[in-house]
Amino acid sequence: MNHPPRLEASQSARTRNVLGVLSPVKSRDLLILFVGLLLPSFLLAQSTYTDGQGIIYTITGSTAEVTGYTSLSGPITIPASINDGSGTYSVTSIGDYSLSTAQLTDVTIASGITRIGNSAFEDCGQIRDVTIPATVTVLGNNAFRNGMGSINPSRFYFLGSPPASIGWGVFDFVGFSGSGDIYYDATWGNYTFSGPNMLTYHVTGASAPTVSSVSVPANATYKTGENLNFTVTFSASVNVNIGGGTPRLPLTIGATTRYASYLSGSGTTALVFRYTVQSGDSDADGIAVSASLDANGGTIVDATPTSANLLLNSVGSTTSVLVDAVAPTVSNVTSATINGTYKIGDAISVQV
Repeated sequence: MNHPPRLEASQSARTRNVLGVLSPVKSRDLLILFVGLLLPSFLLAQSTYTDGQGIIYTITGSTAEVTGYTSLSGPITIPASINDGSGTYSVTSIGDYSLSTAQLTDVTIASGITRIGNSAFEDCGQIRDVTIPATVTVLGNNAFRNGMGSINPSRFYFLGSPPASIGWGVFDFVGFSGSGDIYYDATWGNYTFSGPNMLTYHVTGASAPTVSSVSVPANATYKTGENLNFTVTFSASVNVNIGGGTPRLPLTIGATTRYASYLSGSGTTALVFRYTVQSGDSDADGIAVSASLDANGGTIVDATPTSANLLLNSVGSTTSVLVDAVAPTVSNVTSATINGTYKIGDAISVQV
């Protein structure tokens, strides 16, 4: 028996119903399927949270991003996580322009944050210190542009290697010149400005300069106001930064610790340290020199810059470098003349 032909959707244009029977796909079904696929992304709701510092976060899924602030000044810490009362969320990013123009002074960024966005701290103007964790892999364009204002020197602490991706103008300070400090793994390094006030930073890793020898004052007895000069020679040229303090050479004079402070020589291999003898100093058997220099908050680095090893080697002999800055005093007065009454012209013998 012949049947009239019928239209049937091809295998590729059919779906199976719950009984496994092929059924034609209608345009309505495709629309429902399309909406169903998109729906989960819409259901991934966002919310905002403001912490006690005044920092605003946008929460998406299990993570949060810094996206703004209400009122913010002084030192701040971008935490590794936040809790809005309903859950804990990992902070992974500081968003574009999120903290720009805030009058911040010190910025600490917790480990776990991976991105500092474009212009995140632009025009903050007063930042002195920034601590950036090793987890940060992206520094956006103009991230700290004009962030330091007129503060000089300023310090950046990279707790690890520099980020893999660094945008242009990250440390662009308009009208700012000079130098400051930048730290990698707590090791001091320097930065200089080149081009249109752009920051050029240096990665540490070269061998540290060492002290080759220490020349001491000439053999003599030194009095109040006289100088004791020491020349510390390094294996390579070094630069001295006294922004945080002046390096010094500890001495022992008698039983008292004194310090010969850095005087000159930055940019060369030979640094001069000087101590001026004070009234009351005394050492009759030779002054003593400490085993190492004391950075005292300052720094001594080479051009890479790598911090110098401050241990002293080949120190000259000081056994004949004496100090006598004690004013004589009268300890006793006697007379060989017997007691009696003496007239003008009589001789009286007195021993002091």
